Amino acid sequence: MDFSLFSKLAQIPSAPGREELLAEEIISEIKPYCDGVRIDRMGNVIAFKKGTGGNRIMVAAHMDEVSLKVRYIDDKGFIYFTLTGGIDARTLLSQRVTIVTEEHGLIPGVIGAKAAHYLTAAEKTQGVDAASLSIDTGYGAQEVRDMISIGDPVVLDRVPRELGGDLFTSKAIDDRAGVYILLEVIKNMPKSHRNDIYFVFSVQEEYGLIGAEAATAD
Repeated sequence: MDFSLFSKLAQIPSAPGREELLAEEIISEIKPYCDGVRIDRMGNVIAFKKGTGGNRIMVAAHMDEVSLKVRYIDDKGFIYFTLTGGIDARTLLSQRVTIVTEEHGLIPGVIGAKAAHYLTAAEKTQGVDAASLSIDTGYGAQEVRDMISIGDPVVLDRVPRELGGDLFTSKAIDDRAGVYILLEVIKNMPKSHRNDIYFVFSVQEEYGLIGAEAATAD
């Protein structure tokens, strides 16, 4: 496994509906190996390798990752959020994040909760839930509101690490592992093969297979 390539892919922010940065990287990786590469109206990257007269086969992996979405900015500049995809809120406390904005690029932050010495007796018995967490960017409320909009996506900011036993830890393994595998297949296929193969790197899987479903009708 080329861990450096996987690591690069995994660290690119790619929230549902904002997969464009990862799409650009994928295209740069596969363009020399394909007979055609395009982006459809949904934002799917579709790579084509022509066969010698067999069937048409589609192979897909999704580009988006589980994420958060900005829902409220309070008068101190703390950002409250909702969850997109199957995120366990218990894993979010103290995580670094990246907020993906339309006009101000990528803004770093960290997820926090009310300090222990401010908790009531009842709150101390409650588990962590998303509603009790907020993102601190270090900016004041007006600066946050000038840069960040309600609905902006937020992804985790974690560097993949190799562990023992040929294992590794990372954010976005679902489905950056699939993206990595498709890249390796494209690069290592024989020049001559029977079937026409369409490699689809799809968008908005976390919203319900939206990009993949659209690609099947393309």
